[in-house]
Amino acid sequence: MRNVLLKARRRGLRAVSFASLERKIPLHSMISSCGYERKVCGDQYVWDGARRGSTEFFLWQLTLSGRGMLAYEGKNHPQEPGTAMFLRIPHEHCYFLPDDSESWEFIYLCLHGHEVVRLLKHLHAVAGCRMVFDGSSPVVELALDICSSAAAGLLDEAFANSAMAYRFAMALLSESMPGSRVCDKPRFVVEVERFCREHLSENIGVDEMAGAAGLSRYHFSRLFKSFRGESPGVFLRNMRLRFAAELLGSSMLAINDVGERCGFRDTSYFCMIFRKTYGLTPEVFRKSGMYRAGETGS
Repeated sequence: MRNVLLKARRRGLRAVSFASLERKIPLHSMISSCGYERKVCGDQYVWDGARRGSTEFFLWQLTLSGRGMLAYEGKNHPQEPGTAMFLRIPHEHCYFLPDDSESWEFIYLCLHGHEVVRLLKHLHAVAGCRMVFDGSSPVVELALDICSSAAAGLLDEAFANSAMAYRFAMALLSESMPGSRVCDKPRFVVEVERFCREHLSENIGVDEMAGAAGLSRYHFSRLFKSFRGESPGVFLRNMRLRFAAELLGSSMLAINDVGERCGFRDTSYFCMIFRKTYGLTPEVFRKSGMYRAGETGS
C-alpha cells in the first residue's frame, strides 16, 4: 500500500462532499462523498453506523497506513494497510481510531442511490464487511482517480458523478464477486502462489513470500491469512505435501529425493509431517496406490 499512499499524498487528495449537489432529474447511482484523510493519536474519530440517519448508502474505506478498528456484529476487526471496510449504512457497527494506534490514513467513497445500493447489497451479502486489496488492484487505482477528480471539481456535475459511481460499483463487483470474469483472488495472493510453485524445492519461507508480494512480513501474514484462512507457513507446507504426494504416486524417486524436491531438507521431518497429514508414511502411501492425479487438492 505504500505506493498508493504516496500517490494519494502527491495528488493532494482531500475529503469532498456532494451533499448539496442539485439534480434536475433523479439519478440512482451517486457518490455522496469521497477523499483521503489522516487521523492521528488524540483525534476523536468515531462513527456509529446506527446513528447516521435513515438514508441507505454504502461506505468503502481502504486503509493505506496505520491502523483503525471496526467493531462489527460483536467482533473487532483491525483495519490495516490493504484492508477495506465495506459497510452498509444504517447498520449496527462502529469504526474508530483505537487508543493504541498512532495514526490511520485511508481513502474512502460513500455511494447512495437505489441502483448502486441494490448492486452493492448483493455483493455485501457474499463478500461481507471486509475486503483485501493490493496496490495494483484496478479498484484501488479507480478509487484514487475518483478522489482526484473530486478534488479537482470534476464530479460537481450530476451526470459525471453518477457515471463515476456506477463505474466504481462495476469495478468492485468485477474484482470482488466470486465467479466474476476477473480472478477473485487479490493479485498479491496470485503472485505468491506462483512464486511458491516455482521455488518449491528451494529454502523459501514467509520472508520470501512477503517479498514476492511486495509487503512487510507482518502485513503480508495478516492479509494472506485473512483471504485464505490459513497462515502463509501452513499454506507453503501444505503445497509441499501435495506435491510430494503427486511425486510419490507418479515417480519412483527415493523418499529422500521426493522430500528434497518438495523443499524438505530433513527426511525424518518430511516422513513425520507426511504421516501426520495423510495418515500413512510416504513409503506406505506409495504402495497403497491411493494417489490418483488430481485427488490431492490444488
